[in-house]
Amino acid sequence: MIEKIVFNLIDPVRFFLPNKHFLVKYYGGKIYLNLRESRMMMKRPLGMYEPEKTRLFYRLVRPGMTVIDVGVNKGYFTLLSAKLMGCKGKILAFEPEPSNCYWIRKSIEANKYDCIKLFELALADYEGEAMLYIGKKSGWHSLLPTGGNVKDETIRVKVSTLDNVLKKEKIERVNIVKIDVEGAEMEVLKGAKNLLQKSERLFIIMDLHPQKGVKVEDVFSYLYQHGFKIYSVKDLRPVEGRYKMKDIVAVKGEVRFS
Repeated sequence: MIEKIVFNLIDPVRFFLPNKHFLVKYYGGKIYLNLRESRMMMKRPLGMYEPEKTRLFYRLVRPGMTVIDVGVNKGYFTLLSAKLMGCKGKILAFEPEPSNCYWIRKSIEANKYDCIKLFELALADYEGEAMLYIGKKSGWHSLLPTGGNVKDETIRVKVSTLDNVLKKEKIERVNIVKIDVEGAEMEVLKGAKNLLQKSERLFIIMDLHPQKGVKVEDVFSYLYQHGFKIYSVKDLRPVEGRYKMKDIVAVKGEVRFS
């Protein structure tokens, strides 16, 4: 409650800032952000952005791991993962929107993180190209036209599957997959079918966007079919049919959040 009050007092400051990206510090090191863009951007350097998910990354990410970030936006969790593993491991980051990719690259360079490989690419369940619907905010771009958060603007982007990328990169083992793709969750999961089947232990941390058309029941069913147990990121308790969950963590293998 106190944090919320403090943030509400600080947040209006962003309207007096220039409409440009600044290099700011946060848990993951240094990151380029346009703080004026939204409340969510302002929360990042203040340590108030997605606190439950951030704590989960602290509990899970270790040196030597391979982490996949699908839907990077400005790179908050990509850079945080690099920091937590001491850049001793691999991070594959996927972001289809060119402007976001530009600033992610700048942030990677600012931190000198050589463990991150950025792909200017959308992930789905097919190879080819697609139209990316440009969001009103930089984190709202989507392969789907549904929802009221997109502009009347599209760009053509390259599309691949996670399975195909992992095969090309000769990566056989993955520890953590984070997915935030504004409604295309099922498509990403279907494109990672081989990874889901063969993994003995895997964490999938995912934002769900039912307002953009994804059927949460279908996502849960698909994960259950591949041997995953599903928990709420907020309290790390089993979802048990709570289909209104926004953030979930699906676990295959030993369930140990540490």
